[in-house]
Amino acid sequence: PISNNLPYQWFETPNIHYFTTKDFILFCKQKNHKILQSVYTANERRVTWFPNVSAEQALYVLSS
Repeated sequence: PISNNLPYQWFETPNIHYFTTKDFILFCKQKNHKILQSVYTANERRVTWFPNVSAEQALYVLSS
């Protein structure tokens, strides 16, 4: 979230940071990138339920 103490979007901040899969999906929409496919994993297994909170890694295939 943006606030007085954190005035940047996650992709504009000068600091190292984490972001969610929802953040990345919104970023792609804002930049007009189409997500063709996505895969989420945790503990070397595929995640299919609630990847925004349970995945550790995400892999996306994009087109512009």
